Amino acid sequence: MADAQHLRLNEDIISDPATGAAILGYDPIVYFVDGRPRAGMPRYQANALGKVWYFVSRANLAEFEARPEAYVPGFGGHDPVAVARGVAVAGSPDIHAIHAGRLYLFRTPENRAHFLGIPALLVEAERNWPEVRLNLTP
Repeated sequence: MADAQHLRLNEDIISDPATGAAILGYDPIVYFVDGRPRAGMPRYQANALGKVWYFVSRANLAEFEARPEAYVPGFGGHDPVAVARGVAVAGSPDIHAIHAGRLYLFRTPENRAHFLGIPALLVEAERNWPEVRLNLTP
């Protein structure tokens, strides 16, 4: 399991502090293709939105470069349940859901289940995100 404790928490998109790789180097395309997380490789990388992104293949890299906004996790990979409560908590790339065509990462399986069971949480998270995001900026 990816260790969400070792992330840069003061940034819009969670990333690995050692490599700078967004979502700990996991390929954001794979969630949509395989339905499960897979770490990308540094040899297939793109720079977008101030981050380096890793991919498992040249095809995934090309897809991301064509439409990066479609694959960036909601709330930059911060747990939407926490964002709905007004705080930023890094999600884990291993605990995810695709909801309404968007990838979301969660801190715990319980938060994932809670989010999927209560549609109003997304509305609340979207309402809170601008303020939560402001608090991330150093």
